[in-house]
Amino acid sequence: MASTNSTSALGKAALNVVAAYERWSIDNIMNIRTPDCVTEVQPGSPHSPSSRLFATNFHLIASLAQPAMDNETYRAFFGGSVIPRLANWKLNISDIVEDEKAKKVVLFATAKADAVVTGGAYEQQYVYTFWFEGEDGKIKRMIEWLDSAKLVEQKSVFFD
Repeated sequence: MASTNSTSALGKAALNVVAAYERWSIDNIMNIRTPDCVTEVQPGSPHSPSSRLFATNFHLIASLAQPAMDNETYRAFFGGSVIPRLANWKLNISDIVEDEKAKKVVLFATAKADAVVTGGAYEQQYVYTFWFEGEDGKIKRMIEWLDSAKLVEQKSVFFD
């Protein structure tokens, strides 16, 4: 999991989000979200090369162009399109930036996983921004930035 140690409540909440994702269960992932949580996956331009290239092959890539997702939409997207294709998801955090006043945390990270379909290796760079609500450590809003060029390079990891 995270190699960065954070002692603040906000930092610990962010690391709990990471731990939920590393369990690789949609129920665990949904449990760390508020009922009205919204998630955006970026870059989200419908004109980006990655969304055009994979629109017919892989729901995840095509979904980069979709609007923000509520919990129901995110559950269907992540639980139906991402979790079945990857295993052994691990996130190495290189930096955590916290804004206590805004209840916001930004994580800079690299993910590694095994591709279920091809047996290949998945690697990706991410910047996650989490906004937390209340004292229970649940995220109200999440923006996930990923390297779309890297995703295009890794097409063969997802398809045989």
